[in-house]
Amino acid sequence: MDLGLKGQSVLITGGSQGIGLATARAFAAESCSLHLAARTKIDLQAARDSIVADFGVEVTI
Repeated sequence: MDLGLKGQSVLITGGSQGIGLATARAFAAESCSLHLAARTKIDLQAARDSIVADFGVEVTI
């Protein structure tokens, strides 16, 4: 689905798992740059690595 969001920046809290991670992956599929925040750094790093590998978008944590 193309929502016309390519190149937009998105901030997602709780982005390391669950609904936050699913939301991050949905925005990554739209070619958005992501800024993820969560309580656990190691989970954020795993989420970032997975999203970058699958979608090739910029992800900061």
